[in-house]
Amino acid sequence: MKIRDFLFLLLLVPLLNQAQINNGILLDADTLSPSQDQVGGKASVSIIDQSKKGKGRDTLSREERREIRHTYRLQHPRSPWKASLMSGCLPGLGQIYNRKWWKVPIIWGGLGTLGYFAAVNHIDYINFRMHTRSG
Repeated sequence: MKIRDFLFLLLLVPLLNQAQINNGILLDADTLSPSQDQVGGKASVSIIDQSKKGKGRDTLSREERREIRHTYRLQHPRSPWKASLMSGCLPGLGQIYNRKWWKVPIIWGGLGTLGYFAAVNHIDYINFRMHTRSG
């Protein structure tokens, strides 16, 4: 495969990754009030009780902070284009960018297995050719 064809495919893949865009839950950043989910039309749960709103960050429970982080991640989805380019540079880097850490060992394990069997088959092929020529 020519370098030009490889670069074309590398730039084409991010265009096909538009399925990774997550619409998520839309919340007003100032009030954190519930609004409608774009996909299912379900109302989201209010994150901060109005009585705790003015007291500061220290009064939020661990569960409320976790919910705020989760909502922030839904409001700021990752770019599929950037993830694809990162994966093109180093396999697994796009998964790290998308916060799917658990997939990286699977990717690298698969690449290592592929490399191992390619090397073993190449050595076996060379040995086979040497034995058939001398006989």
